[in-house]
Amino acid sequence: MVNTLKSLSAVGEHLSADRLSLVPWPYRSTQQIAGLTPRRENGTPRIPEEIMGPFLAGAVSYLEKAGPDILAAAREIKRLEAQIAAGPKEGRGGSESKIQEFIARRRAEGRGIPALPIQQNKGRPGAPVVDGIVQWPNMQLIGLLAGVRSTNRYTEMVVKVGRSIGFEVGGVPTTRALWPASGRPWRPEMSRHTLGLEMGFLRTACWIIIAYLSGMRDIEVRELSRDCAVVETAAEGRLRYKIHGRVYKDRRLSGDEEEWVVLEIVHRAVDMLLEINDDSTHLFGFTARDGDLGLMRAIPQRLNSFRDHLNELFSTDQGPYIPLPAADAVPGTEDLDEDTDQASEARDAADATPMAWAFDTRQFRRTRAWHIAFQPFGMVAGTRQYKHASFAVFEGYAGTSASGFADEVAANKAVAMLDYVEDLYHDWNDGGGPAEGLPTASRRNSTASEPSWATCRGRWPVPSGSGRCFGI
Repeated sequence: MVNTLKSLSAVGEHLSADRLSLVPWPYRSTQQIAGLTPRRENGTPRIPEEIMGPFLAGAVSYLEKAGPDILAAAREIKRLEAQIAAGPKEGRGGSESKIQEFIARRRAEGRGIPALPIQQNKGRPGAPVVDGIVQWPNMQLIGLLAGVRSTNRYTEMVVKVGRSIGFEVGGVPTTRALWPASGRPWRPEMSRHTLGLEMGFLRTACWIIIAYLSGMRDIEVRELSRDCAVVETAAEGRLRYKIHGRVYKDRRLSGDEEEWVVLEIVHRAVDMLLEINDDSTHLFGFTARDGDLGLMRAIPQRLNSFRDHLNELFSTDQGPYIPLPAADAVPGTEDLDEDTDQASEARDAADATPMAWAFDTRQFRRTRAWHIAFQPFGMVAGTRQYKHASFAVFEGYAGTSASGFADEVAANKAVAMLDYVEDLYHDWNDGGGPAEGLPTASRRNSTASEPSWATCRGRWPVPSGSGRCFGI
């Protein structure tokens, strides 16, 4: 009720009547009004690095590898549609001849008949499915490839041919890039239906890249305009990639203008969205299958569908591409005292029923802030695509941005420093001292992976030889 009254007050200027005549509980939060005790730490779960790493890598590879193939397939579909629309109407004999020519080409190439996508099998519930392939022709796609407007009268003929030469998935004639980890094409051939699904996954991949590598909130990402990407040249000639948008949390209804310093790959994600989306104002606006124009929505559902899709395409015998979370990383258990019965029961339940990590939009900003505070030269800065991440992070994410992200980083750095001091204390009790260098936890990080770490007095550890220290 408190939130409802505050929202009604905020939109009062847009109401024609029955506006609130006062601002309810000004300068007080809903938690304060309700008398709730604020949490000591942000309760949003952090995405574990072993999950965020492949998830982000999958999004980047989708942008760089799958994106051009998806665009090429979409252009090919449009070309075939335009070709049919521009051609003359043919009689029954001419259409049947084209279908026969298409079948002859498939035979000569040793190919099967394009099968109905399994997602559309409900239209043919009686059709058998063999090795995941529906044994029924995709007549809409066959008509497109053969250059025929209507194919209904030829279905029986094509079914008989399919039983002879077989059915296969896909059918859209485009190349497919090799997936870096496997060396094989990133997916089987696409059909018209699966192309639509892949277009949605590509939008999701772009959202992941922009949201995680900028620290922006979901609403800030989805409200970006088509001209949001700006490149500036710094005094020393280095290019600075920026995103111009608006901040809405704790601001006026229309938000306040803000800019974020980002990596170049974020601009590549913006460029891809400009290619695949057709809204004239919003970067994430596009025309849906039903013809309605609107913003991309249901982001948590899209994120988890993208996780499942990556697992379907790239999992191996060794395990899923996006690994299952460890019991102590299950959302909802990270803030429990490990000695309590509640924590024990939660982790026992997680062990008994291992489930995939449930992504939510707030987790990305929370994880990015934590990662900057705890591991400023970790997962992102260590990969080839993000070799300049550490500089951009401290120049933009945690520096001048007024979006509130710097405060989140500072809060996480405070927790990091407490952990650091606690490790120093335990090391001293164990007989170590200043000459030992790093505390135990930091030494473990040092020996487990490169680069090695060094410390600066009063500062957070940085890779040795980097020549930089960042104050807490």
